[in-house]
Amino acid sequence: MNINKEFHPIIIFMTTMMGNVTISVCAADKLPLTVDAIVEEQDTNLILGTYPGIRDTKESYPALVRKMERQKPLLPGQVIVKNTIPLRFTAVLYDIEQTPVCTEELIADVLNELLHKFNEYRLKSVAMPLLGSTHGKVKVSGFIKLLQDTLNTRNPVYPAEIMLIVPPDNFDDIKDIIEYVINTSKPA
Repeated sequence: MNINKEFHPIIIFMTTMMGNVTISVCAADKLPLTVDAIVEEQDTNLILGTYPGIRDTKESYPALVRKMERQKPLLPGQVIVKNTIPLRFTAVLYDIEQTPVCTEELIADVLNELLHKFNEYRLKSVAMPLLGSTHGKVKVSGFIKLLQDTLNTRNPVYPAEIMLIVPPDNFDDIKDIIEYVINTSKPA
């Protein structure tokens, strides 16, 4: 078996601090391979993919419906740990049977649970998407503010670094949003 170990350098667009945690922003197409864990967002039925869109399946539609009918939905706010290298944290953020499918309150709960898990596993670095903004209607500024508030309130020892994975096309907008949230949150 021939394993391709091609190295892709990670391009970090910006770095800032939130509390005592370094926040780095990097491109979604260059997944950081040097992190201890990766956070993935998911719905209560585990049917959403990483990126919005319709995918072809190998299963027939009736077979998929039967499988979904037998599956017991997860609870919104759960975080599932998969023991892989790096660790995978599945954050159950979306409940497609509710409107809206995702709320800032749920993201705040998930961020608290994630920080608890990061501390439990003593993780130094983690990568995560902008939670709630891929499939949900949560604004990037809302997620950044929640992340900042959670990190400032919890003041965690772990992780030392969070790498936010963003679409390269949106970097300038996201950079402006992060800078705005950080600058408007500083005491006068």
